[in-house]
Amino acid sequence: MRISSRNVSLSRQGIFVAFVKALVCLLLVAGCLAEGNCGELPGFAAVQEKGKPVQINSSGKARGDSTETKAMRAERSDSPMGNSAFAVSLYSALSAREGNLSFSPASLSSVLALAYEGARGTTRQEMANALQFPLDEKQFHRALSMEYSVPASESIGKGITLSQVNALWGQKGYHFLKAFLNDLKRYHSSGIRQVDFEGNVEDSRKIINGWVEDNTKGIIKDLIKQGVLKTDTRIVLTNAIYFKGMWDSPFPKNNTRDGDFRVNHHQTVKTLMMEQTGDFRYLESQGVKALDLPYTGKALSMIVILPGDDAPLSGVDALLNSSGLDKLVNDLGRAGVVRVHVKLPKFKVSSEFDLAATFSRMGMAQAFGGDADFSGMTGSKGFFIGNVIHKAYVDVNEEGTEAAAASAVVMMKAVLRSREFIADRAFLFIVRDKRTGSILFMGRLTDPKA
Repeated sequence: MRISSRNVSLSRQGIFVAFVKALVCLLLVAGCLAEGNCGELPGFAAVQEKGKPVQINSSGKARGDSTETKAMRAERSDSPMGNSAFAVSLYSALSAREGNLSFSPASLSSVLALAYEGARGTTRQEMANALQFPLDEKQFHRALSMEYSVPASESIGKGITLSQVNALWGQKGYHFLKAFLNDLKRYHSSGIRQVDFEGNVEDSRKIINGWVEDNTKGIIKDLIKQGVLKTDTRIVLTNAIYFKGMWDSPFPKNNTRDGDFRVNHHQTVKTLMMEQTGDFRYLESQGVKALDLPYTGKALSMIVILPGDDAPLSGVDALLNSSGLDKLVNDLGRAGVVRVHVKLPKFKVSSEFDLAATFSRMGMAQAFGGDADFSGMTGSKGFFIGNVIHKAYVDVNEEGTEAAAASAVVMMKAVLRSREFIADRAFLFIVRDKRTGSILFMGRLTDPKA
């Protein structure tokens, strides 16, 4: 699942890079197949085998390799877990933020899928709609199995590292249903790790943050800030994803020099622009230009989408629906390879969010309130999602791209909260006979010292 923007001429690049930065994580996590078979853009681990976390090493080989036929690839392209609709929906929800933007739909959908395993009733229905998950459990698990399969017949390529891992952190002594834990292990490669939120919440936070840092090569630090976890925290679900890829056609470093970057129609800044002329898949369609920049092995790529001449970034909005994005990506995959002169800024982008309110507005409000039903985890309700924390980082340079993201879903114990009634200002009072409805006395108090 990816969507970014790119251009072949310097004058237009000023407009597109915000879009690249906004969606570059989508591109990195999934990447288009070289032959353009991107029917449903994957929404979970782009490279992960059912039941095991898979890491692609520098030799390009994945653990747990198995052969895959064209029929299997075709079936996977029809998978209901494709997350382009979710990615576009979340981008639309976040696009009002000013400035650069980066996030990983793959990480967020993966971590929320852990919670979804235990969701029941209206909570599950709302999450299915917001996250574009199949409501039926068997379909959901089938989709997970298809998305997590590694197409070993397609070379990943040397110099590519792509890994994604999940974990559940539960309060020590807390009971979880065996079926729930089995599903986490089988379909999400996640076991349970016990910590003591009640007894030492700060140590628990440091342990979880350390796991995130280790699994993002030190890039994502301090994911969960002080004060987020509390003694009534019962569960924290985490996902970490890391990508490092070398361009199939690197940008020569001696070509990089200062160039103009147009922030908007009124502002231009100087920035380091990379430059090369090479053979790439290129498409002009629906008023935009699209370019596919493959990484080594050509199984992963960055797609850059650039508005037309002098068009604002909002001109791409018409493409921001799942069918429009899928069509553009597939058309680009079928486009011929042509000679293209490319200029692209070097850039680093980092973003962090607490997305609880965002996901609530996207339609899964019950998961964040006292009526939440996650009884599939423990056999009873009793807790809800308090936070959905996400951090992402992207570094694009002449050699390639390094990116990482991490997500945490913090689940709290549901407590009946008392309402406050503090009569510290003027008020009315009535003494009433409930049997007859007769008001015996009535008055007001404006100054108790009078």
